[in-house]
Amino acid sequence: MPFSCKIGDSFYLPDDNGRHRWVIITKPNSDGNIVIVNFTDADNVGCSIIFRPGEHNPFTLRTTIFCGKATLVLESKVKPLRVKDYFFFSERQVERIVKHLIGCSHTLPDILAELETQYPNY
Repeated sequence: MPFSCKIGDSFYLPDDNGRHRWVIITKPNSDGNIVIVNFTDADNVGCSIIFRPGEHNPFTLRTTIFCGKATLVLESKVKPLRVKDYFFFSERQVERIVKHLIGCSHTLPDILAELETQYPNY
């Protein structure tokens, strides 16, 4: 499946030095913003490990969400990107990510507000 700038699409941003995979976890809001969050294998980000090697994911190391770096970005800025190493996260995996962000004390208030709007049952 090619990159389509939809929920579950993940990629390495060209301006991130290719070090962290990002994933889209919301639809565009009324301002055209989507929430993207990146993954890390760092142990000091205050979040538990949620993906392990061997599960259906692109990771070779234990990996978590860097909750404090989740950001709102204009979909129109992400859509034309030439992404590297595309991978699609299933609806179940995105749900895991969203629940993880909502439960993490490091998630910024504007991100929490957007997640609560788009995922009111979580």
